[in-house]
Amino acid sequence: MQAQRFSSRLDVRFWNPLPAPSFSVRITPEVLVLALICTLDMLTTAYWLHHGMATEANPLLSGHAAHGLLPFVLAKLSSFVPALIAAEWYGRKRPEFVRPLLRLAATGYLGIYIVLVGRQFWG
Repeated sequence: MQAQRFSSRLDVRFWNPLPAPSFSVRITPEVLVLALICTLDMLTTAYWLHHGMATEANPLLSGHAAHGLLPFVLAKLSSFVPALIAAEWYGRKRPEFVRPLLRLAATGYLGIYIVLVGRQFWG
């Protein structure tokens, strides 16, 4: 009997009258792929810059890279995160327009990355 009263007190004590918020974040695969490519580019470039193995080819980011890794990473993030957020938002209204553009952007980004990185490392 005493255990039952203790149990009911615990139930009352930890009872939350507010429902848990229910929302789901659904991100399209194209945005995820492009975010992954951009993030891997940022991380590999930061690593190579830190170890003196490469230089930043983008003139807009090279000034930030000269000031250190943190300014470079912040500048790089600010160059693609807002665009991906906008693409995800607009893609919900016009997926037939945005999704092919994101696929083209991912393909182009990979192609340019491979060519520029290959040129720096393999002449």
